[in-house]
Amino acid sequence: MTFDIDVHVCLVSDQIAPNLLPAVDNNLGPKAKRVIMLVSTKMKAKGLAAVLKKHGIASETVEIQDAYNFNEIREKLLNILTDNEQQKLALNLTGGTKIMTIAAQSMFAMEGLPVFYMIERDNSALVMHNAGKLDPDTMMTVPLRQFATTGLSAGVWIYC
Repeated sequence: MTFDIDVHVCLVSDQIAPNLLPAVDNNLGPKAKRVIMLVSTKMKAKGLAAVLKKHGIASETVEIQDAYNFNEIREKLLNILTDNEQQKLALNLTGGTKIMTIAAQSMFAMEGLPVFYMIERDNSALVMHNAGKLDPDTMMTVPLRQFATTGLSAGVWIYC
């Protein structure tokens, strides 16, 4: 990763490595000063928090009741973004449910914040967004009829 960050925002799943490695390994990018973990009630972040603490990294858990409730996830993420607007944030998309990933990626992209995905097979990070703040007027949505003919799914943003 080639961006400077203070806080890693992680979508937590059962596997600890994809969220832990980029936070503690300077070879993968800047070591996190703090990690905010978005966790559903069914996912456990205690192990990750304990290992982060051993590495001297503060962590915070933001719990969501339903990992498939798009609006709840967006609300929690909005609170994270608002509460940390003076910090340099980056989103680790590797864990969580697909709904969590879609909600988080869209919010971070709208704010022009970096988003990355850990590729475990070679311990590398794929940076998926690191541009300036996106203007909603430069995006378009495609009517549902066009989704069926193009093979795209509903809810996909198309950047112009």
